[in-house]
Amino acid sequence: MYARLNFSKAMLTAAKMKDIRGHLIYINDLGPDSLVIDLGANEALFSKEMHALCGCRCIVIEPNVHLFEQINEDYISKFNYAITATDGPVEFYISNNKEASSIIKDFEDRWGTKEKQTIEGLSFATLKSKLNIRKTIEVLKIDIEGAELDLIESLHSSDVQNVKQISIEFHDWLDKALHDKTVRAIKKLVSLGFDAYTSDPAHDWPVEMLFLNRDLVQLQPKSKFFLSIFRNVTFLKY
Repeated sequence: MYARLNFSKAMLTAAKMKDIRGHLIYINDLGPDSLVIDLGANEALFSKEMHALCGCRCIVIEPNVHLFEQINEDYISKFNYAITATDGPVEFYISNNKEASSIIKDFEDRWGTKEKQTIEGLSFATLKSKLNIRKTIEVLKIDIEGAELDLIESLHSSDVQNVKQISIEFHDWLDKALHDKTVRAIKKLVSLGFDAYTSDPAHDWPVEMLFLNRDLVQLQPKSKFFLSIFRNVTFLKY
C-alpha cells in the first residue's frame, strides 16, 4: 500500500521479476503445477492475477468472512482462518478500510473498527498439516497487517524448507515502533536460508520484500546479475 516498485518494467523483466498487486515475485519457472499460498488474501486479487499469469493452483486464507464469501473462483481453494504465531481462537478486528483489518487491535484503530469477529487462528505449521500440504510451495505471499512479525518469529526451518519464495508486505511504515522488530524478522528469514530483495533498495525501511530460498531457487547468471540490484537492503550485511 505504501511503497511500490521504483524500477522500470524493463529492469524487472531482465531480472525475471514482476510486480503482482504490489508484491515482488520471481516468475521464472512458474506454471500450472505451481502452488501459491496467499495469506491475507482480501478479495484474492493477487491469486487471481497469479493464476492469469501462470495458471497456478492457489490456496487463499482470508479471515474477514465478508471478503471470504466473495471469493468464488473454481481454481482457488479458500479457507476462513487467521494466520497466527500459535493455534487458538483470536479476535479479528474488521476495519473501515477493507485493506487494513487485523488481529492487532491497535493496528487498525487509525481507520476505525467496523466490527469484531472471533476466528480460528492457525500457525503456519498447523495450516500446512491441516491442509495436507506436502509439495513444494512455489510462492508464499504474506500480507496480514502487522501480524507478519509474530508469524515470522514463530517459524522454524522445517516450516519453510519447502517454500521457494516468500513475498511480504511489512507495516512498520504505519508504526515506527515496529521497525526494530521488522528488521529482526527480515534477519530471521535470512537465517532460515533465504536471500532478501527489496523493490526500493535505497530505502532504509523496505516495505515490499521478496525472499528466495537459496537451496530451492537456482538463478540463471543473467537473473542473478539483475537481481543483485534488488538485493541491496541497507541494514542487512551480506
